[in-house]
This record gives sequence, structure tokens and C-alpha cells, in this order.
Amino acid sequence: MIKYCLPIILGIMTLTIAACTDNTPEITQEQSALINILRKVCDYQLDSPVARIDRPKEMWERAVFYLGVMATYQATDDRKYLSAALEWSEKQEFQIGPRKLHGDDQVMGQVYLALYDELKNPYMIQDIQASFDSSMMNHWQGRLVWNWCDGLFMAPPALAQLARITQSEKYITYMDSLWWETYEYLYDPEEHLFYRDARYKDTLNVNGQKIFWSRGNGWVIAGLARVLTFLPPDDLRRLKYIEVFQDMSYTIASRQGINGLWTTGLNDTEEFPELETSGTAFFTYAFAWGINQGYLEREIFMPVVQKAWDGLVNNVDDNGRLGRVQQPWDRPGVVYKDGHQEYGTGAFLIAGLEVALLYQNN
Repeated sequence: MIKYCLPIILGIMTLTIAACTDNTPEITQEQSALINILRKVCDYQLDSPVARIDRPKEMWERAVFYLGVMATYQATDDRKYLSAALEWSEKQEFQIGPRKLHGDDQVMGQVYLALYDELKNPYMIQDIQASFDSSMMNHWQGRLVWNWCDGLFMAPPALAQLARITQSEKYITYMDSLWWETYEYLYDPEEHLFYRDARYKDTLNVNGQKIFWSRGNGWVIAGLARVLTFLPPDDLRRLKYIEVFQDMSYTIASRQGINGLWTTGLNDTEEFPELETSGTAFFTYAFAWGINQGYLEREIFMPVVQKAWDGLVNNVDDNGRLGRVQQPWDRPGVVYKDGHQEYGTGAFLIAGLEVALLYQNN
């Protein structure tokens, strides 16, 4: 049987299946099954892009999927996935969306930055760098740039990764300032969760509960993991981010359903009891990453991750299509069994990469 090694590539901890020396442990059946499901889900989505009839210019959904394509490449070392991400990015001419200063359009830059890490072509990151340079030049005091919690996934990791690539401290300084402004605006320190935006800070749902959207907090905690991935290990600013990451993790984990998935409302499972996969996938990614990095206790969070991953896989059909994804929205809501979107697939794929590493380290 072929032996395998599991190196670190692209500047972050990733899993690569590659031939290695005889003293390297064989890949387990569990890891092999996980890699197979990543391929199946990624291949389905590459062959079946979601039509954008009502929002043809929205590209954040597809960008998050291509982050998942890059994760699949890192998990399999199969260059067809690198080629797929490169082909999509070339079609965009490595340009971010038309709203150059908006996080939802800047998330495309995370794909380009990942490709730059692999291929080292400066053209790939010119537009995202120009976008952030313009943001800093045109920023005025008191302006809240990321006033919706999803934004903490869309833009901050790109700023942190750009800082690492360019060795320019200004991008981290700018990111750090804006991140904590959003924290002060949307974070509930008693609940250890983020409101989606200001509309929900003083609003209760029909059952008198505070409204904390599952995928919204998934965006935040997954974005936190990605920011911490790219921040320098000796940067003292890491400590505050880690504290928020840990507080959110324990709160969210305590609200997991018995079958591993979370509902769309973290404070009320009665209003919308349907189980949902995109928020679950982001939580799974963050928790697995936290264990792998030593920020979360393995004995507490390993069962949470295992149940969540099993719950996600149980919602992949025979074709590789991930169901139970809440459609684009900004609050808890109805979920359908056949609900499907590309950002859900992307979240599933980046979660799978971290879970694979977790199995390796178990």
C-alpha cells in the first residue's frame, strides 16, 4: 500500500496526499473516505454552477466556493482543482467585484491571494491590493466599514494575508482597527455572539428571544480563524482575537443539535427548527481549526466536530450536492431539504480540509 505524508503548504496548515517514505503512517480509511467526499462535492459544484437570475452581479457566493476549490486542491494535491480556480480567476481578470470598497466584492481577492501563494504571479493580487490601498486612502474617522457581521469573513482575512505576502504592516493595522470597530458595534458580550447588523440589536423574535443568526456567526468565527492563520505568530494582537474565538466557540458548541447540525437561530430552536448546513459547516471549520492550532480543548470539541461533520455528510446526496443550505438572507429563516448554494459547498470543503488534519492529529 502506498504511504503518504501530510506536509504544510501555501503558508498555512493543509493536507496534501503525496507519496512519502515508508516510516510515514498509512492513510486511514477515515481519511480516505473524507478525501473522496471532498472530491465528490467539489466535482459536482464545478459541473453545476448555481444560476444567478435575480442577482447576476453577486460574486461572493462563487468566490467562497472557489476558496473551497483551493481547499480541495490542498487536500488532494490534484492540480485539476488548482486549474479550476485559476481558470475562474482568469475569467475575472483577477478583478474583484464592481464595488471596490465593499467586503462582499473584496472576498474574491482571497481566492487570488491563495493562487498567488501557489504561483507567485504579482498580477493576481494587483486589484485587491489597489482596493485596500484606496480604502485606506479614502477612509475617514468614525466611518464603520463592516457594519454587517458577514463582512468579518469577507475582507479581514484578505487584509491579513496581503500583509503577510507584502510584508506590509499597514494592512494589519488597518484591518485590526476596523475589526474592533465592528466588534464594538455588533458583539453582545453577555451572549458571546454577534448580531447580524444593527437592526437586530434591540429586536426580539416572536418568542421574546434575542436574534442571533447561525450563518452570520459562522461567517464571523470562520473569518476569525482565517485572520489568525495569517497574522504573524508573534503579533501580540492575536491574543484578543483568540479570546473572542474561544468565547464564541464554547457558546456555539453548547447549542449544537443532537444530530450534529445547528438551526438558523442560535437563541431559539422553536421559531425556525429546521437544521441548516452552511452555518454548521463554518462552525465545523472553525472548531476543527481551533483544535488543530491548540486553541480549543480536543476532548471537548472533538465530539462536536465529529457529530457536525457526520451531519454534514449525511446531507450530501448521491451526486455530491449539499442540501439544507439556507438561501441568501440576513437572519434566521426557513430551510428546505433540497436548499443548495455555492457558499454552502465552499464552507463544506474548507471544513473538510481542517477535519482531515484533525483526523491526522488524532
